[in-house]
Amino acid sequence: MTPLSLFVLLSVINHGIFATLFLWRATGAHATDTSLERAVMVETQTLCAALGCEPDAIIAPLTSAMRTLLPAYNITEASWALFMFWYMSVEGVLHIGIVGGGLAQLWNGRASRIFRWSLLLEMIVMDIAYTLMYTVLPYGCAASPAACGFRGDSGNFLDGVSLMTFLMTISWLQHISVLLDLLTWAVLKCEAPLPERGGKQD
Repeated sequence: MTPLSLFVLLSVINHGIFATLFLWRATGAHATDTSLERAVMVETQTLCAALGCEPDAIIAPLTSAMRTLLPAYNITEASWALFMFWYMSVEGVLHIGIVGGGLAQLWNGRASRIFRWSLLLEMIVMDIAYTLMYTVLPYGCAASPAACGFRGDSGNFLDGVSLMTFLMTISWLQHISVLLDLLTWAVLKCEAPLPERGGKQD
């Protein structure tokens, strides 16, 4: 297996997980909801299944933090929830494009425009925003809990540990995913130039 095939395969696996979560969210009981809870529900339920935390105990403070922070930027809860609905829908389509294009590239051995464009748009539109969010949220809220709506008397010590464990875990998983995207793109650019127009491509 070439380095390019390895990174394409890793990307297919990585984004296949996200694509599955997207399809779960898009077809589940809350598929058409535009709420803050919908934006974090699927990922929270999945990660809590691995960490042993209670999803509701994570979703409540996360959405509370968003409700505290949004007015500071003159953003209403309804407009942010609607934005996240469409933003995450676009993200899901890109995940599917990466998986489909990656599988096509692994199958036929030719450079895939679908894979490249989906990966590039994922890095520009999603990875930058998520890297900022998943860096500022855990570290910023840890440094200034009150600014995120977290009060010292709002729960016990173990609740706080569970929340921060969840935040740090999902943050580093996100950062690793972004790093994999960047490495895949670098290897792709070095090893698999797209064919000239008129050449075979998908």
